[in-house]
Amino acid sequence: MRPNLTVLIDSGDIVAQAELPTELAQNSIRHLAVNPKGQIAFAMQWEGDPSEAVPQLGLWQPEEAPLLCPPDPAEAFRMNGYAGSIAMTATGEIALTSPRGGVVMIHDSAGLHMATHARADICGIAALGSGFLASDGSGALWSCTIQTFVPQRTDGPNWDNHLVGIA
Repeated sequence: MRPNLTVLIDSGDIVAQAELPTELAQNSIRHLAVNPKGQIAFAMQWEGDPSEAVPQLGLWQPEEAPLLCPPDPAEAFRMNGYAGSIAMTATGEIALTSPRGGVVMIHDSAGLHMATHARADICGIAALGSGFLASDGSGALWSCTIQTFVPQRTDGPNWDNHLVGIA
């Protein structure tokens, strides 16, 4: 694989492009979140050796190299190499989910890992005010911030793996 981020214009011409380093060629870029300032956060899924702790979060500004944001190895292994969804608040806080690992990780705007909350089959995530709304496969909705992870609804329908906030 040659995972990359590409900005195109309407004509299909490439405006900016960045590839991951060769040693991360098996880290597939799957999901994007963009805040109003144009900062791009991207979530990855590792298709390589599961004994390697690789980042599942990266940040990118076009015309710059991608910034990879690994948490410490113990936290990275909790993701099981799989980021299922990503969201970013207007101020840049980033939430990354892993249904395989049963975690949602929250990072600051520079990609520094701030908190991990555990919940089986957690995957959908959307920015909600200064925090996030998360969904799991059991029908629960969760409000989460760096400090809190609180159920909002536990008896809903089973959710798919993506949420989109509609203003």
